[in-house]
Amino acid sequence: MTKIILAYWDVRCLVEPIRLMLEYAGVEYELKAYPTGDAPDYSRPEWKADKFSLGFDFPNVPYLIDGEVKLTESWAIMRYLGRKYDLYPQTEEEHQRCDVAQGVVEDFRYKFINLCYYSTKESFAKLKSEFMLNFAVYMNRFELYLSKHRFMAGDRLTYVDFGLFEALDQIMVFDASLITNTYPTVFRFMSGISDLKRVSTYRHSNRFKVLPLFSKYAYWGGQLE
Repeated sequence: MTKIILAYWDVRCLVEPIRLMLEYAGVEYELKAYPTGDAPDYSRPEWKADKFSLGFDFPNVPYLIDGEVKLTESWAIMRYLGRKYDLYPQTEEEHQRCDVAQGVVEDFRYKFINLCYYSTKESFAKLKSEFMLNFAVYMNRFELYLSKHRFMAGDRLTYVDFGLFEALDQIMVFDASLITNTYPTVFRFMSGISDLKRVSTYRHSNRFKVLPLFSKYAYWGGQLE
């Protein structure tokens, strides 16, 4: 059997939840990290060379190749892996919860991604203040929901939990006190994911990189420090 190939830019951003799922499932995979050149062009010749030659209907990153299976779009990849490695909802109620949670997590994580990518030195303080208002709304809802349910689907670990965990963990890199000091139930959820044996082993290995979170042209989180 050939290894799964998972590809993305040489950053965490949208690929890390997929890696966490593969690590949790104990799956061997090859990570192909496309580099980004320096300013002002931020060129990506390796991706440009591959983009239309790999047989994808909608070429993009992240992408996953698993034998004859070729997928793009992060949530599509995560749902595929969820079905394959028992990280998928089973009951109708679990499906409903995951469908809702996926949309909420996507909205939530892009609030932070947009802050980090589209701020400037002059606008960062203002945009951060606006982000914090939205952040509090989402976090209060997560705190309440997770006080009633162990995971986003209920009692069953699913692909959506890895998406939420990574969105929260990236914010922890930004400022851990935003979560640890105010949202104990959410932090307990995060600890439950990070303490999973294979996830913990991966995150304590030299294969896991805290930074960079985002591409070089992001205002924050885009450079190794």
